[in-house]
Amino acid sequence: MLKTIKKILIIKLRDIGDIVLSTPVLNVLNENCPSPDIVYVLKKEYEYFKYLLPHVKEVITYDKNDPLDFLRVVLRLRGYKFDLAVNLHATFRSALITFLSGAKYRLVHNHSGKNYFTSFPLNIEEKQKNIIERDLDTLSPLKVGITDAMKKTGLVLNDEYVKYIDDVELTATIGFGIGARRKNKMWREDRFIELGRKLADGGFSIAVFCSETEKAVGAHISSHIPGAKLYAGLDFLRLAFFIHKLRFFVGND
Repeated sequence: MLKTIKKILIIKLRDIGDIVLSTPVLNVLNENCPSPDIVYVLKKEYEYFKYLLPHVKEVITYDKNDPLDFLRVVLRLRGYKFDLAVNLHATFRSALITFLSGAKYRLVHNHSGKNYFTSFPLNIEEKQKNIIERDLDTLSPLKVGITDAMKKTGLVLNDEYVKYIDDVELTATIGFGIGARRKNKMWREDRFIELGRKLADGGFSIAVFCSETEKAVGAHISSHIPGAKLYAGLDFLRLAFFIHKLRFFVGND
């Protein structure tokens, strides 16, 4: 069957970490299908992944807060005439999008419920496992060979986005990502300061990264580290570019 698979739809309406951890699925499909055209549907706020996902020809965004966007996405997907659709973390709504896409074959994986609209039974034993293994389980009906190299996660930094961020100066060597969604996942400020001072004494430049809402904390940390620079509120793409260029990065969670 894989020899006939050319156009592939991937759907994962989750957050940043889950998208990154889905990249092994992209590796496997790229290795096992002959030059596939892969389209990835993700949340609207993560549109910048179109510059970062490996083996993906196009990214389509979906805004669940816009009632009309469901229809827009479905109509757009139907125009591709997909050979295969893979829904890696299905809700009923995203499973319905998969079904209405018109893909010839559909693999729909709901981790905690019924796999609605899947063309093949996945026969997955749902137990505690890491996200990469769960995503790869979705491909089980394809009976593809999966090597350790394919299981590696990773993003690519394609040439198109360099134009988008050419106004950014790269001045730091080591970066601190001080924020997290929950306080209990954040390292203490004094620990960042202590580490930053030791690294600065060793001749390293320090950059402190945070969101706009964390700016006061970021300013406090950076002000206590000699020569440190604060970068608050960078969008995801610029932040990815910085981290790619840094010698080392220390973050939470």
